[in-house]
Amino acid sequence: MSSEGAHLRDQVLAMDAVPLIIETVDKMDESELISVGSWALTNLCRGTPKPEYFAIALALCPIARMVISMNSTDVLMNCCWALTNFSD
Repeated sequence: MSSEGAHLRDQVLAMDAVPLIIETVDKMDESELISVGSWALTNLCRGTPKPEYFAIALALCPIARMVISMNSTDVLMNCCWALTNFSD
């Protein structure tokens, strides 16, 4: 839903989705589910206009942790896209 445009993304962010996704990803052991969580965070960090920094800032540290600790190419790719979106 959040990848369907900035308006829907902003609605998802307004519902505090980032902390819920982070909490869920932190509890996961299966790499496929972590990949889905990293994909969801990436979608919340992208778009035009850019999301408000304060709405996505909580995702920065968990995304960086995933880059360091995960061996999954999918997770690494999602996290790198998210970090790219942060830096724009």
